[in-house]
Amino acid sequence: MHNGKNVIGICTAELEQPFHAKLVERVVKELTVGGDYVLVLSSDSDLYSQSESDLGDAAIYDLPNYDIVDAVLIFSATIRSQKNVMEIVNRARAEDVPIISVGMEIEGCYNVIYNMDDAFEKVVRHVVEYHGMKEINFMSGIQGDPISEQRLNIFKQVLDENDILFEEDRVGYGEFWQGPTIEVMKRFMHPSKVPPEAIICANDSMAVAVCDYLAEMDIRVPEEILVTGIDGIDEGKLHFPAITTAVRDEVNDAKKIVDLIKRLVAGQRISHHLTLGYHMQLSQSCGCQKHQIFDQVRLLRKLNDDKALRVADIRRYADMEGVILKKESLDDILDVVAGLMPENSFLCINDDLEIGKYGNSHRHQINPYTGKLKSIVKINGNVEKSNCNLNRMIPETGWEMASDVPILMLPIHFEERVVGYLGIRENVSQINMISVLHFLRGLDHSLGYKLSE
Repeated sequence: MHNGKNVIGICTAELEQPFHAKLVERVVKELTVGGDYVLVLSSDSDLYSQSESDLGDAAIYDLPNYDIVDAVLIFSATIRSQKNVMEIVNRARAEDVPIISVGMEIEGCYNVIYNMDDAFEKVVRHVVEYHGMKEINFMSGIQGDPISEQRLNIFKQVLDENDILFEEDRVGYGEFWQGPTIEVMKRFMHPSKVPPEAIICANDSMAVAVCDYLAEMDIRVPEEILVTGIDGIDEGKLHFPAITTAVRDEVNDAKKIVDLIKRLVAGQRISHHLTLGYHMQLSQSCGCQKHQIFDQVRLLRKLNDDKALRVADIRRYADMEGVILKKESLDDILDVVAGLMPENSFLCINDDLEIGKYGNSHRHQINPYTGKLKSIVKINGNVEKSNCNLNRMIPETGWEMASDVPILMLPIHFEERVVGYLGIRENVSQINMISVLHFLRGLDHSLGYKLSE
């Protein structure tokens, strides 16, 4: 608790994905409207590869001081390293801080699980029973992955109930993304094969890739082959044809998650399990919707604007790297960084950093942060330099910024070696995460080089 208000820590990854950022944004809004401080701690990657860079990213989850944090919400399905998820859980448990896991069931935590099984079964039945398809291929995810195997079992079950022979050769593993999906499609559509009437995909990203591949072959969707997905990402909604899928209700799901947090913080006894569902969204790729209405001109303008901003960011932060590399003192470097920091943000770095003396002490699990940190706070163009106590996590001026809007905190590191962290006071949906990541990567590389030279 801080200043009489609850402090809720949210640990997540993949905030650059609009699909996930929407749910986080809804949860944050519900919490801040209720008067809570919200700290969103996010790594730059999903930590799956456990590379040196991933290990540096993971240090952001070492940051919370659980003496002032009242509850931790982990979007555990976005952090694809069980080891790092359990490190967060164990640290919070050691301080008797309640933990809510969204997306993955963890023993001893309060778990919010999305049940896609019912929605996926409805999608399969829609293709089989409503459209009457019999020659159906299944684009699964990762072979051996529990979610992929469960969806394959549902696919088999629906075929069996409708007296359709299951053929192993009609199953492929697209691993949930475009590259492997295209390779599977080459096999599915080989001239020696009987072409499918429909392709059911285990997520929308693969469904989009399937539609694009078929379009390149001049095969019309849905007239010649039906395609479906599941998860409701924006790419599927804006694609032509728009993907028939299953979607979640972020508004009501956020209310239920926040209600769980509120009751936990109040000390009420509650169930350890909350199940949320998906619902079908029929669209063009199965033929149930003939027309898709959206402002194509506005969409194209936004895409062009996004491209222009990315090019400008690359140039701006390349210039920043060049200037930093010419500076001879850390204070001079921080002056450069202060000018390019996002508005209403703060930077905290370990106070023992020196040019040419970047040792191995600051690593994930090995004192990643010093007890005192140097901080720069930038509010409305005004820059204030001070010190920050690690136990407080945020400079005092930063806490004032956090009164009604969340603070997003991101790691600064050079490979595994930890430098500090960046905090941004802004609603999640208003943050240009790609721009912020460009800034951080430029800072990481140039600062890491200067400290090591």
